[in-house]
Amino acid sequence: LTYAVFFGLILGSIFIVYNMVDLNTKGRWFGSLACVVAGILCSYSIINVTAVSGIPSTVEMFFCGMIAICATVLPGISGSMVLLILGVYHHFMHLPSQILDGVEVGSSISQLAVFAGGAVLGLVAFSRLLKYLLSTRRNESLSVLGGIMAGALPVLWPFQKHVEKWDGPPARWELMYTPEFGGFEILVILSTVAAAVGIILLQRLSPSLSNEDQASADQTDVELAE
Repeated sequence: LTYAVFFGLILGSIFIVYNMVDLNTKGRWFGSLACVVAGILCSYSIINVTAVSGIPSTVEMFFCGMIAICATVLPGISGSMVLLILGVYHHFMHLPSQILDGVEVGSSISQLAVFAGGAVLGLVAFSRLLKYLLSTRRNESLSVLGGIMAGALPVLWPFQKHVEKWDGPPARWELMYTPEFGGFEILVILSTVAAAVGIILLQRLSPSLSNEDQASADQTDVELAE
């Protein structure tokens, strides 16, 4: 059910992001399509190359923090989803409980500190980069972002069967299966649809800026970035 909600949130967020892209000319349409493909390939490389197996090293923890924190300034992507894609979500979720239980407290605190250090550096650097990209290459940036989200969807496919492998990490594509439409499967599908529709409705119902206010806000963002 958790994966179903994530899957639905990403589906709805992709719709929201693509509504922000200006496709009023054929050239922009093809350019956006190329950026979407680039984003999907980027997600594919992350899923199949950078997934961490076992306990992450100190360097891997630092970079996981840098990458995951970027989700806080991007529409439609959550930090938990990024950690799931990188294969370290469950490891970091166990650290606070280990501290509270008094198990390997020093090691758990040091790992969280490394992760937090990467998150701080990633947030400062990426927020500046994103402001620049959105002010100079808005359509391309949003298209790449949508492609990244679309490419990450297979990891969050809610119908998965656990497979044990002793010769390395499990292959993600082997975990996917076609559901038999029983009561639980229908609940999972409804959760996915509800999450997707819910985030779209929240975006539609949220107050929007007028064109003049939006232009003023964009100019302020550029001046702050400078």
